[in-house]
Amino acid sequence: MGLLRKAADSAARGAQGSIESPPSHPPPAQDRISRIAASVSGRASRITAAAPRIGLLRKSLALVADRVRGPRRGEPAAAGHRGKPAGGAGLPPRPTAAETRQKQDPAQTAREIAAAIQALPDGVELPSQLFTALADRLSIEKGALLLFDPIRLVYAPWASQGYDQTTLHRMRIPLGGNESFNGLANGSPILVEDAAALAAYELYFSAREFSSLARILLTPFITEEKLIGVLLLTALKPPFEGDVQLLQCLKGIADAGSPRVQKAREKKLRKAHTQAQRTGATPEQEVGRYISSFGSAGTRILFLALSLEEYSRKIISAHAHLDPFRLHEDLHYFLDSFVADLGLSIPIRQGFFIVALEGFDASDLDLFLHQLSSFLHGLFGGNGKSGAAARPKILKTRDWPEDGGDIRELLDFLTS
Repeated sequence: MGLLRKAADSAARGAQGSIESPPSHPPPAQDRISRIAASVSGRASRITAAAPRIGLLRKSLALVADRVRGPRRGEPAAAGHRGKPAGGAGLPPRPTAAETRQKQDPAQTAREIAAAIQALPDGVELPSQLFTALADRLSIEKGALLLFDPIRLVYAPWASQGYDQTTLHRMRIPLGGNESFNGLANGSPILVEDAAALAAYELYFSAREFSSLARILLTPFITEEKLIGVLLLTALKPPFEGDVQLLQCLKGIADAGSPRVQKAREKKLRKAHTQAQRTGATPEQEVGRYISSFGSAGTRILFLALSLEEYSRKIISAHAHLDPFRLHEDLHYFLDSFVADLGLSIPIRQGFFIVALEGFDASDLDLFLHQLSSFLHGLFGGNGKSGAAARPKILKTRDWPEDGGDIRELLDFLTS
């Protein structure tokens, strides 16, 4: 072994001599190790060329150089040099997303979501909070919670995720809209995949949305034998193994969610029971019709420009999936109910109304605002925050006919 020792000493001295003087800022340690490894490898080549008898030395030095240099990019580490697993030594690898989905129990997931639904505070906005809980747990990419509109007699999106505005505007499904929608009366979720059945929904989606539509999942929300809402889903990534488990989970969610929607919303709608009709008339036509209903008696009418815009923004900011148009419709519905014995409300834009009050004195407006604020907070104040800091505002008032002018001039004044 003397020859081996001498060769190794010679290689080491050659490697040391080949290192250049360090610069003022020494290179990183890894760079210096790489230089030494390269030098050792070069010396080894010369030694083996001159002395072919020392094959053992060549193998030893090659092994040293490989260990110093480490594995090349793209090559797996040597058997004895693998790093520790990401989670620590001895831990099994993390399960894939598919494995995680397969391990979810639909019944357990439904119970967890049901518990979350039960914990939601009462308020007309509860369906939006319910939909948010479902969107988070079921990874909903495109879907909507449709609620029954008692004025237009359609199911319309009150909370939604992922759809364009054209779809949200068109998604007004009437009672008896089509065969599969009617099938929800049996109380179980329905999967619509057949091309002919899907075609019946084309008028409720934009052309862009419908062109990418492969199937529709419909889940009925039924209470007291009445279909009060429908969960419509077209794209989601649920944590389950297949459709059977998903439908099982959706059924459990609907069974738990229907009574909450009934308590928080439907009972309040029935209690309000406004007789207002959506005739499609212009504001000028509605005001003219209202004034004419008193004949020539010269009844005094107080007109208000009432803003619920800040109030609406407070509610919307607290509910990510709430549809602003549906909120405006609900505000109009309940405002009609509030003023039913005094006059009428006319929507001008989202959150802004003209209110007509028969024989009402302007000195009573503070009391009117206080009562209206309490009324609305009892409906939409379920989360304890939304709308609590924002009150309805009266921007302008106008007496009719004392202040003179015609109907067009009256509306221009109130809306400017």
